[in-house]
Amino acid sequence: MYTTKVKKNLKLLPGIEQAIDNIPGVIDNADSESTSDALSAHMGKVLQDQITDLQ
Repeated sequence: MYTTKVKKNLKLLPGIEQAIDNIPGVIDNADSESTSDALSAHMGKVLQDQITDLQ
């Protein structure tokens, strides 16, 4: 597998492709039940605002 970076083609070393595949996704909603994806900073702020409003 190859990736491109401004005027360079880089060949990924074995294992790097799998490591990239293991990077968690970013979710921008509170409906997901994923145990491996991360919440976006935006959703973190939305949730914090709701907690603050409850206080």
